[in-house]
Amino acid sequence: MTKKDILFLKAKDIITNFDFNKVAMIMDKLDWVWVFDGNIRRVPSAIDIRHQSRQLLKDIIRSKRKSFVIGCGGLEAEKIDNEYLTLRFIAEAYEV
Repeated sequence: MTKKDILFLKAKDIITNFDFNKVAMIMDKLDWVWVFDGNIRRVPSAIDIRHQSRQLLKDIIRSKRKSFVIGCGGLEAEKIDNEYLTLRFIAEAYEV
């Protein structure tokens, strides 16, 4: 099994265990909208969030970089040393 295969298994575990319903509830409370096809603006459902998360994880796994972070719409996916994967939902951050 390749490192990439192992990362895809880890991504599957993340998608299975991440609480997308909780994120959807928070986004709904904050009236956090995404822009969808056709320029439609709405709060994403748990299914929308799961789909976007899966895509972010696929993108970082397929990246040739050993360590990589990408994000979209409050979601952030991170790969470290081609070994560790993390998916986060970030409502606010501050860094200096």
